[in-house]
Amino acid sequence: MKLYRVAAVALLVPCAAFGSEQNAEMLCAYNVQASDGRFQIVPSETLRVLDRVSQSQSFILPSDAPENVVALMCARTSPIPVVGDALVLMAGYSLYISGPGKGNKSVLIKLSISDGAFRYEILGGGLSDRQLSDLTAVIDAMAETSKTEPATTPDPQS
Repeated sequence: MKLYRVAAVALLVPCAAFGSEQNAEMLCAYNVQASDGRFQIVPSETLRVLDRVSQSQSFILPSDAPENVVALMCARTSPIPVVGDALVLMAGYSLYISGPGKGNKSVLIKLSISDGAFRYEILGGGLSDRQLSDLTAVIDAMAETSKTEPATTPDPQS
């Protein structure tokens, strides 16, 4: 599996909502592969991943999504995914989530499926011990819910 590092600076939004019980999205974007092979971030006003995964048994892109989407990126009040985010991964897209991490500094987490298992990769920033524990618990719950082999360790190819 080839890993692509994408510029997601626009999605690394500091947020005072650290520790909030609810996770809310502030902004989502598409990561699109252009015909020249480069990757481009396309912000979207209609893409709301949390809404879509909480209301469905599968994930489908909105009708106004651009072509050649390879990943989704969302800025949230928490960088910890929800179990329903597994639907995005099972639909074939990686998911990048940014939010406040350790010390309330921005962190970027990449979620993907590799070798049949859910994986995460911390691309920028860090997580508190509690957040790391919550992240591995969500990854395990994704695996349990979808009957995919659990993988609570980072992607070995990162």
